[in-house]
Amino acid sequence: MGGAGSRSPGRPRQDGRAALTKVDILAAAIPIFATAGYAGASIRDICSAIGAHPSSVFHHFANKEELFSVCYDYVASPYIDLYETIEKTILDPEKAMVVSVYIDSGAVIAEEENYRMLFSLSDIKSEKFPSISKTREKMDNHYKYIYEIGNSCTVFFDYPPEFVSQFISTIVESSLYSYGSDIVKRSRSDAYHITRFCAHALFSKKRSESDLHDFIKETLNAYAIDFDPIEWRRRSQALL
Repeated sequence: MGGAGSRSPGRPRQDGRAALTKVDILAAAIPIFATAGYAGASIRDICSAIGAHPSSVFHHFANKEELFSVCYDYVASPYIDLYETIEKTILDPEKAMVVSVYIDSGAVIAEEENYRMLFSLSDIKSEKFPSISKTREKMDNHYKYIYEIGNSCTVFFDYPPEFVSQFISTIVESSLYSYGSDIVKRSRSDAYHITRFCAHALFSKKRSESDLHDFIKETLNAYAIDFDPIEWRRRSQALL
């Protein structure tokens, strides 16, 4: 099926409106899953949001598990693409780490609160969602990859890559769920502070506070500012 801009009208419903498409359902389901989590959301909630009968959802998705998996992959896909781009284009491991942590810790949250969904996995069992486990593994492996390169050239302290990946994920998840209603105001500021904290914890090269600040800002100006969540979202819609 094509992206959101190329939806087919489908067969009309009895009220004369076009039949719900897969994109319609995802558009309603993603923010509900992002806010309530997998366990807290229901098909009834999603149907209520779009004024549809559950049969309309089950026409496209076999069950709630399949719908959640597709929603998760849809939200994650632009970030997976971004990780691959960072790994290919930012060869300096310190800069790659700065850009990755800054983006993950909330730099784009003001534009896309649904990003929280990527970290709301505490209420699901991984064996029920093999595709999500693979996606989450790709995200974790991104930090392991950067850290292993940094370790090989001694720009990072010698920690296990798995520990570093979990360390960053824990900080990011905690931050995302602390924003509350003040998300737009706090997200970019907090993203910078989290990035600076991780740099202090991981970078082996000693820098003064002002030098570290300049390094982070220069790196973000050179790379992270180019991250356009709308463009990455547009690319991910090709999956639908």
